Amino acid sequence: MALIIDARERKLIKQFAADQISVETLDVGDILCKYSDGSGWIAERKTAGNLLFLYNTHPRTPLK
Repeated sequence: MALIIDARERKLIKQFAADQISVETLDVGDILCKYSDGSGWIAERKTAGNLLFLYNTHPRTPLK
């Protein structure tokens, strides 16, 4: 497994030892986890307020 963190996420990078992660500028997401079988996942970190703002500026059903 490879854990890759976006280079712009400085605070998050500091939470890991250098040998635990790779740091790259990711096109999508803040965290990329790749498995040896080719599968993986992407995570995008958001504060609750930021997520609510983004959701409500592109609403399907606004949250309150």
